[in-house]
Order: sequence, then structure tokens, then C-alpha cells
Amino acid sequence: MNKTNQNKFDEINVNGVKLSVKEGECVYYLLRGMTAKEIGEIVHRSKRTIEGHFLNIKNKLNCSKKSELIEKLWESGFPFTAITEVLYGKKKDKTEEENE
Repeated sequence: MNKTNQNKFDEINVNGVKLSVKEGECVYYLLRGMTAKEIGEIVHRSKRTIEGHFLNIKNKLNCSKKSELIEKLWESGFPFTAITEVLYGKKKDKTEEENE
């Protein structure tokens, strides 16, 4: 894949913790109830690679279980902040939200 086709975001911020785009993708699908195998099929990676991403994410967010990870992500507002970052390239501030 050449650079022009790559995602323009290098990382996604979750409460000050930086996740790679691939980690963000994995979490996005995890929060929608998908398994590592299903996620791997979507992002064209092996189940073991996806599980490795989950391990890295759990370490970054100081979680020991996947259920704890999911809870922290929901509490952080991840699904909403990540979508905003992907759509707008950054988090919206209050003036941008008011102008919509």
C-alpha cells in the first residue's frame, strides 16, 4: 500500500493514552461485539495479531481482562472521540460543536 492510500492518522488518543490506528480499529470492532477472529478477517490480520493488539491495549490502559478494557473504553467515551478524530482529524471543541 502506498502512502497516499494509508490512513492519515498515526494514533488515536484515549484519555491521554495513545493507541495506534490498528489498535483503534480493533477496539472499535471489539466494542461492537466482534471476536478477534472476526476482526482479523475485516482488517486482514491473523487472530493472533489481533489478540496481540488487545494485549498491548490492555497494558497501555492498565487492564488485566478484556471486560475491564471494554469498561474503561466506554467510560472514556472512546467510541465517540475516536469517530470524531477519524472524521475531523482532531477532537471537536465546543465552538465547533455549537456551529453545527
